[in-house]
Amino acid sequence: MLNLTFDGQDGYNWGAYAIGYRVPAQSVEQEITLNANGYGTTSLPWSGNAHIALIPVVTYWSGTANNLTFTYQATQQTLTDVGVTQIIAPTGIIDSGTVVTPQAGVKNFGTSSATFPVAFRIGTFYTSAPRTKTLILIPEWKIQ
Repeated sequence: MLNLTFDGQDGYNWGAYAIGYRVPAQSVEQEITLNANGYGTTSLPWSGNAHIALIPVVTYWSGTANNLTFTYQATQQTLTDVGVTQIIAPTGIIDSGTVVTPQAGVKNFGTSSATFPVAFRIGTFYTSAPRTKTLILIPEWKIQ
């Protein structure tokens, strides 16, 4: 998520819009609701957007409107989202006396590095001791 804050110069009517540019899909527009002083916040998901632009607009003024000022802030909300992408081993039917090292593929789908506990469990027959792993923003890792 991208959190946007906009604050237009007092005494003027402002509008502010966040545009998510999607290639090749159609771009999305989100109006930022502003109060009477031209201040407002909104959040826009990064997902699907190649770029996000903020467009400030003065919608009404009386008299001179030169050198108007506004401020904005954009902060990325971090997202922790780690998930299993595949079970590598064991697969199929395994005899009860067979020694197998459990393995799984995991991926960091989030927006920042993630530290998480890992434990393997097969029904009520096997549970490994939990271990802590850290995934940075690398496509996939294999854990055993």
